[in-house]
Amino acid sequence: MAPSATPFEPSYTALKNLRQKVHKHTTASVNLTLPIRPQDLSADVNPYIDDAIGMLSESTAFLYDDEAPWAMRVKDVKSEVLAAVDRVDTKVEEVKTDVAELKHSMRMMEVHSEFLENQIDSVKEDVDNVRSGVNNGVAIQLNSLRKWLDDPIEPVSAVDRTGDRPKYTVAEGFPYSVKDFWKLILNPTALTELARHYSVRDWDRWKRATSADTDVTCYMELQDAVTAHPLKCLRSLAMKWGLQYSILERPRTAQQQGPRKRKADTVTDRNDVDSRTDPFLEY
Repeated sequence: MAPSATPFEPSYTALKNLRQKVHKHTTASVNLTLPIRPQDLSADVNPYIDDAIGMLSESTAFLYDDEAPWAMRVKDVKSEVLAAVDRVDTKVEEVKTDVAELKHSMRMMEVHSEFLENQIDSVKEDVDNVRSGVNNGVAIQLNSLRKWLDDPIEPVSAVDRTGDRPKYTVAEGFPYSVKDFWKLILNPTALTELARHYSVRDWDRWKRATSADTDVTCYMELQDAVTAHPLKCLRSLAMKWGLQYSILERPRTAQQQGPRKRKADTVTDRNDVDSRTDPFLEY
């Protein structure tokens, strides 16, 4: 590499740029004198090196002084940044608090909503129960007037406890006419389910001829009792539904076939038939 035309040109240029930066970034009075470059390398260069080192030291002191404007500005910026970070942290904490309060409020609203829904359901059930009770009362009164085979039977509901919530329902297989009522004798399964739904009592003692007949074994299963005594079961259901069992027209047997007669006309005929040939004369 060819030697520079002027000795120490690169170092002198660097020192010159350094002095300019010091004057730019400090408002204090700074007296930085550039060292005199030797014109001949054969001359003593130590003074130049010493002055250059001294200038570097002074420049460094000015540039890294905590009171220098640039240093103060850095401090200000740092303070502003830290303050901004603190404000952001505070805001984040406030937001977290608001979110937590909102979650709590939403949870309380959900709990309140669930409570209201339960209350509404409970009120609906109470209303339905009252309505069912009124409807049952009307149905039982109307059913007490039914006599003939073609007369309709008003549906009567009972509490169904098989679901999640007890509710009044009309049992499947409910007879909607007097004729259908008697047909239940031929369907012990349906008759058993009706007895269970409408809570027929004392079926376990249907073997007994009288209440004093305590030596007779009791039934253990409802279906067994209903199958053996369907008419006793029908009489119990008739009481539940408001039917007057003793005055209901009954289907005619083979011996009674002929022109259909009303209830008053069939009483005498029925008395003339041997009860052993008529399954409807159990009672």
